[in-house]
Amino acid sequence: PDYVPRPPNPFICFRQDWLRRLERGEIAYSGPRDQRTMSFRISHDWREMPEQEKGKFRREALQRKKAHAAKYPGYKFAPRQKE
Repeated sequence: PDYVPRPPNPFICFRQDWLRRLERGEIAYSGPRDQRTMSFRISHDWREMPEQEKGKFRREALQRKKAHAAKYPGYKFAPRQKE
């Protein structure tokens, strides 16, 4: 492939889970649905989450990183230069 996405970190795993739970109605959120406002709320929830609960997302990120390594052996992050 021409572009290989980076494997997600624990916060990204949490963010994806948070948005899925919001769609299912498991999270009470009545604020604006723009990216900036929601990112602020999600990052706040992450910072307030106990370390023990963050472990779930750290384990998920590690699993996804291993799967990424198996799918893209030899992958090395190399940011693209802006033109």
